[in-house]
Amino acid sequence: MRNGERIKRFASLIKLYRERERALVKKFRAAQTAHDREAAQLGNLDQLRGEYREQLASAAENGVSGAELKNWRRFINGLDELRREQQVRAERTAQAKDLRKDDWLNGHRRVRGFETLDEKLKANGREAEARGEQKRMDEIAARSGKSRT
Repeated sequence: MRNGERIKRFASLIKLYRERERALVKKFRAAQTAHDREAAQLGNLDQLRGEYREQLASAAENGVSGAELKNWRRFINGLDELRREQQVRAERTAQAKDLRKDDWLNGHRRVRGFETLDEKLKANGREAEARGEQKRMDEIAARSGKSRT
């Protein structure tokens, strides 16, 4: 197979892997966005939980009925449960994001590897062309030297 044919084949292969890499980048960005959203919701729940705990402590200091304290505690327990569920969702999206990032990095390394091979092929082709040109020049010089004698 000629070097030019190899270069063309590599070019189409590189194009294919670049398209795959772009798709992997999109998936990684989507996973990153999902994780950011879940982490922000977790942060909001933490803040809300803290505010309600402060309100409960303040209400307890100001003297509220036992039934009201029980309702406050039940509400805060519900927030605690909601926070645990949100923590699980945030952890799942973090894992998904990490997997997508690994997929993208592997795809990127693959593209870089093919690009390196492509450059080597092109360099080898240029070297072979230069050697052929030098050989032709040497033959011309050898012939012109013979014709003078």
